[in-house]
Amino acid sequence: MSPKPLWGGVIICSHCGTNDPAGWRGLCHACLQAMDQHRTQGDWPVVSHLFTYQSEIRELIVKTKARGGHPEFVGCLGVFLDDPRTRDAALWCDAVAAAPPSFWTRIRGRPHLATELARGVAGRYKKKLVRVVPPVFWRFKKQSMKSSQSRGDEGLTKFRILLPRNFKQRPSLEDSPRPLRVLLIDDVRTTGATLYSIFGAISAAVPEAQVRTLVFAAADGSRARAESST
Repeated sequence: MSPKPLWGGVIICSHCGTNDPAGWRGLCHACLQAMDQHRTQGDWPVVSHLFTYQSEIRELIVKTKARGGHPEFVGCLGVFLDDPRTRDAALWCDAVAAAPPSFWTRIRGRPHLATELARGVAGRYKKKLVRVVPPVFWRFKKQSMKSSQSRGDEGLTKFRILLPRNFKQRPSLEDSPRPLRVLLIDDVRTTGATLYSIFGAISAAVPEAQVRTLVFAAADGSRARAESST
């Protein structure tokens, strides 16, 4: 079976499979309009997630994670990077970090959506990358098979933080030093426990750092705990 044709985008919509003459970043105009209905309102960082995790947005993310193909990643990355709040968050920070992949994603060597989103921001806005290293068997059991209580326990996970060279040196702004700023990116936020734990690990590695989050999509009820860490 031949691959889908590419030209500055994907001629076949990676979400619904229909022809798309515009070839806009892998998604047709109809799908983009449907996804806009779930776009959150408000400025970053007051609102730290771009979409609610439901309907078309949930379907797009699930397909991207399940297939792991180039067209699906192009669609997600395009929607994420072109949101004005992503630009605002990128211009605020000095470095970008991503919530790490699960045990099985790492073992299989599959692309990881949150990591690709962080790399996209770092590449477009010339930011450094902070690496978040999870325990070896972190998320050995799939999230869909866990209870809400088990997901909440991830806030106790101990992550290691690998900083880029010279990252602890304070940048200057008009000759006045300021705290380093780290933007923590995730694809989906459910309980907020993972982001809360990573926030603590970054704060321990760089005590003077300011850490804020940017999430592609969030489930209802996940906002309070995650955004309290920013």
